Amino acid sequence: MTLSVIVMQLMARRISRLSVATVGRSGWRRSVPARASRLEDAQAPILWFRADDRLGPLMASPREDAAPRSGSATPLLMTVIGLYLRRIGGRISTADLVALAQYAAVSEPLARTSIARLKKRGVLVPDASNGSAGYRLSVGVERIFERGDRRIFHVHRMESDDAWCVISFSIPESQRAVRGLLRRRLVSIGAGLISPALWICPDHLRCEVEQILTELDVRSHAVLFTTSRPRVAGSLSDAVAHWWDLPRLAALHRQFAESATRILDRVEPAGVPAFRGYVIGIDAWRVVSYLDPGLPYDLLPPDWPGRRAEMLFATLSALLAEPAWEFVADTVGIEVDVSRRLTGRIPTSLSADC
Repeated sequence: MTLSVIVMQLMARRISRLSVATVGRSGWRRSVPARASRLEDAQAPILWFRADDRLGPLMASPREDAAPRSGSATPLLMTVIGLYLRRIGGRISTADLVALAQYAAVSEPLARTSIARLKKRGVLVPDASNGSAGYRLSVGVERIFERGDRRIFHVHRMESDDAWCVISFSIPESQRAVRGLLRRRLVSIGAGLISPALWICPDHLRCEVEQILTELDVRSHAVLFTTSRPRVAGSLSDAVAHWWDLPRLAALHRQFAESATRILDRVEPAGVPAFRGYVIGIDAWRVVSYLDPGLPYDLLPPDWPGRRAEMLFATLSALLAEPAWEFVADTVGIEVDVSRRLTGRIPTSLSADC
């Protein structure tokens, strides 16, 4: 079993609560499990990666504590690692990692516990190459982080004439568990449910769908169709409201907007405040970026809160990304060329194929 599949399985239980349909005698209907009705349970992969990558997800017997919620110690530490470990060269001392976690509002005991968890999960590997205890990313994890970069930092919003991807699959009853897992993982990347074995998403997510099918070894059981604007009985906006849980997505956008507004209103763009505000802001945005597929605005309610959330994310990045990086560089002893400051944290990996 590959590292990405093992790590991805860690999110199975949380992602399973994102189930959007149940079956009854009269056919398929929308249904949200009782626990999933709470906003905090409607979260995407809590780690840096997509649900299908790491948290993105699954394992034979996933544990509840393997999928901490956004804002708790382990996901905050993962956000710190995802933002900075590659940028500082791939290796960090234990003391510096604990210090950064504390600056991000994680206590020292919880930081050390979270580091131990990530080591156990195979995300971090001990490294004493510089004469001090430290960690580096395990083989293969960096590529997974790069995939997550594209989802978090690149807000891809469909235009009205953009293509769609329709996913049709027929998985044998003998692979029922895999079938259920596939549905959960499609939810985790923002796909919509047309019927139990027919799903839809923007075509810009097609490569993520392909990766899920391949990693679950069910590619031969599925067919992907690239199509223009779907033709339905009634309005397409009504169909979209049936295929996706728009009220929940709207609630996630509002939640992020409230968090980002608090950060921007109170944080000075320098030092610890900039670092802490940026990490907390990115940690909150991950949830939105994984579950929102980027549907075109003309198919969404006119007061869609995603517009404001995306604007706030851009503002937060432009204001805090570089001051936060400069603080990290100073903390770990790396010289920063301030003459080459960026206006936001846009990873170079965004240009890579997903």
